[in-house]
Amino acid sequence: MKIKSSIDALTSDIHLFMNKDELLKKCFEMFKKIDKTIKKKNVSECLSDIIKNYYDVNNYHNFTHAFEVFQMSFVLIQSEPIKHTLTKNEKLCLLITCLCHDINHIGISNKSFKDTSFNIKKHIEDMSVNSRKSLDLNIYENVLLNHEVKDDIMGISSNSSYNECVHISQTNLIMGIHLDKLVKFKSLNERHQFLKTINCLILSTDVTLHKHFFNVIKERNIDDSLALMTLLIKFSDISHPSRHFTVHAHWVYNLINENNNINYCSKSIDLAYVAEDTINFVKIYVNPLLNELCRNYKSDVTDVLEKNINTNINIWNNYVS
Repeated sequence: MKIKSSIDALTSDIHLFMNKDELLKKCFEMFKKIDKTIKKKNVSECLSDIIKNYYDVNNYHNFTHAFEVFQMSFVLIQSEPIKHTLTKNEKLCLLITCLCHDINHIGISNKSFKDTSFNIKKHIEDMSVNSRKSLDLNIYENVLLNHEVKDDIMGISSNSSYNECVHISQTNLIMGIHLDKLVKFKSLNERHQFLKTINCLILSTDVTLHKHFFNVIKERNIDDSLALMTLLIKFSDISHPSRHFTVHAHWVYNLINENNNINYCSKSIDLAYVAEDTINFVKIYVNPLLNELCRNYKSDVTDVLEKNINTNINIWNNYVS
């Protein structure tokens, strides 16, 4: 995939209208760019298990979001000079994690998980039959009983990352079945480190831990591959403000709708509120990550991302009272 086609992917909204089979095909094409020897059958079987554990009832935390995170990370690792910084297995590790990072998300925040007045079991039962046909209630019950999750590489732990604990548990189950068909390992230790890295990267996507992981990213040597992978997935996870406004707005309102579905946002929200809230989110979370990428890995891709963010912020500024 050439830089121009990569940039085209970031300025298009076509993926929002693709069905799961079409998204799966696109995923395989990108995996093939990283590892020419990877087999379509193995990728398809793994992705099928991943896809069925994302729930269409979620407006935001669904497989299309996971695909978009995957796509953004792919475009970035194929850009100069990042493509020469990470090994093939590190790229595969990042991309696999992107697809799994929100797996089994049931559309509630960690705050709602922690809220004893919120009935998680009822929320799951209210989900459509198709959405919960593969959902294992035991995962959520176990998380509520034993919800501490620790990143053994960067040394960051949390007892409130409920969703990430679920994502890590389900990812480990799926990788136990498919990982050795996707990635070639030289030793069991390398395989073990690969899985530990996945766990670390998933935990880093918890927004409440943003400061902790961002500080580690800045403290570690810029040639440190794990710091770069963490930076890439954290940015990719919240990167929709750096895409075309139609894509960006789609996710802004879908997240509001998902939150409203569980009465997370109790007050009515007007356009001025949405605009101001979005601008603040970009300023606090998105821009620092993109600035870090530009500072160390500036490219044609990051130039487009910066341009899109500035364009989108200007649009939102028109609605701020």
